[in-house]
Amino acid sequence: MTQTCKLIDIIIPAFNAHKTIIRTLGSIMSQTIVDKCLVTIVNDCGENYNHIIEQFSKFIDIKEINMPENKGPGVARQIGIDNSNCPYLTFIDADDTFNNPLALEIFLGTFEHYPNCRLVISAFIEQYYEENQLKFVKHPKNMVWVFGKMYLREFIKKNKICFNETRSNEDGGFNLLFELCLPNVFEDEIVYLDDSFYIWHYNEKSITRKNNSDYTFNENLPGYVENMIYAIKEAQKRNPFNEKINEKKIDVMIALYFLYCILTMTHPELKKNYLFECVRFYNEIVKEYESTISKDTLSKLM
Repeated sequence: MTQTCKLIDIIIPAFNAHKTIIRTLGSIMSQTIVDKCLVTIVNDCGENYNHIIEQFSKFIDIKEINMPENKGPGVARQIGIDNSNCPYLTFIDADDTFNNPLALEIFLGTFEHYPNCRLVISAFIEQYYEENQLKFVKHPKNMVWVFGKMYLREFIKKNKICFNETRSNEDGGFNLLFELCLPNVFEDEIVYLDDSFYIWHYNEKSITRKNNSDYTFNENLPGYVENMIYAIKEAQKRNPFNEKINEKKIDVMIALYFLYCILTMTHPELKKNYLFECVRFYNEIVKEYESTISKDTLSKLM
């Protein structure tokens, strides 16, 4: 294909996703600025994608990186970041698609329109089944997942923002660290788009949905705690005087309370484990800060 100046790295963590990744790559191929994109499949120690890459390389600038050991999507994404260098980067899972051929062009155009922008976030559509009926739900702006977003590489590199080596909630840890590193001195550092440019497709074999989502219930809260601790501690290393970090400590503690109440209603057998994780976050992050919290700070957060 004709060589054009590459502006966007598209990173795809993939583990034996041969049946679904063709659909993913098809949605990339349809992008209006695909000639400005470099696609990196990070193979998380599964069978290679040589034959698929051979088919798509006529239309997409695409490469594969093979991991020697299966370490999960967070580590795979980090390897993708470390082995690419375009000014902007976006992530897509190997069983999902971009919802609109204009998605990447609009993301890129948003950066060009807002000179202080470090991150663009769109809404996204989740596909799921309820009582054997296919349904869709639109998720508005969020900092939970890394998909449906485009990041400014220079900001990631400058602040040494990395994924934590966990298999659950690594998205949230990366995004929280990104958010806590923002200087908050400019308008439009994060720009939210109301349109949905990403589809989270239903895949019963995905790590979050297989075995009746047992992985989600067993690993969700511990993974959340691990990544919140990681992001807050890493942010404090970069800027220990950032009051936004202290406010986030209380935010997370409140969120943990609600998560604990909701999850233990459906999975009471995990109550002890969940309580341990909540106490761990309190001891490692909140305890030292607790005595310095003003009533005004608490009232704002509540």
